[in-house]
Amino acid sequence: MLHFRIAAFRGRDPDNPSDRKHPSNGRFCQRMEINVGGTTNTLTSVGKDNMVFITYD
Repeated sequence: MLHFRIAAFRGRDPDNPSDRKHPSNGRFCQRMEINVGGTTNTLTSVGKDNMVFITYD
């Protein structure tokens, strides 16, 4: 069975992902965030921000 979820890549501090302070001093790393709510998790329509994450059972 296939399961589809909405995902996005975001720049986050690897030691404290919930911290959104700027400047990042070069510490931010790109990481994939999977939205379990089923809707897009972006405020813009940038192509990089929206992906489909597919899992197989």
